[in-house]
Amino acid sequence: MQGYFRKPKREEQYVQVAPEVSGGEPRYVKAPKVLTEYDKCKLECKRKRDEANRKENIATLREQLAALEAEEAAAEKSRGAAEEIPANDAEVIQAFS
Repeated sequence: MQGYFRKPKREEQYVQVAPEVSGGEPRYVKAPKVLTEYDKCKLECKRKRDEANRKENIATLREQLAALEAEEAAAEKSRGAAEEIPANDAEVIQAFS
């Protein structure tokens, strides 16, 4: 059933290009694709959708970055407090010795 609903493939058209060297054989290259109104609209919608997705992704990444920076700051703060504890422990150990 899929075959009935598929968009038919366009036959590729080729354009003859003049030879680079005089007396050489001409080359044939694919003709540039002419966009229909439907194709233009489709591309415009895709561009707008991609732009919206990009903005959402940027917002999400900024939130993640802020959370990681806050986590890193908290870890740095606890690391600073942890460095003070061994000094106190050393005094306690010397007191019991």
